[in-house]
Amino acid sequence: MFGKAPDVGMFKYMEASTIHITQADAGYLERDEKCGEVIVISTYPEGFFIPISDTIIDFGDLSDSFKSVYTKAYKAGSYILWLDCDAVEHDDLPKNKW
Repeated sequence: MFGKAPDVGMFKYMEASTIHITQADAGYLERDEKCGEVIVISTYPEGFFIPISDTIIDFGDLSDSFKSVYTKAYKAGSYILWLDCDAVEHDDLPKNKW
């Protein structure tokens, strides 16, 4: 009906709950400190948008929980990791109490 969607500007992302990162991770991401080479595109009160690198990066002081969710997004072929407090909880990822 609408034809083929353009190939330009369409990017795969993975949505995951912030339960999969630690409270310390959230603080580092909000302040953009101790994150190594992890880049935060945007922060908002409920979460973060983080691009997925196509090369091995330094995670700084971010937790193994963060590394697990980031790695899952990478392996899924995602370009963006969307962490949000109300997003999907993945059974195969660590869950942290805040």
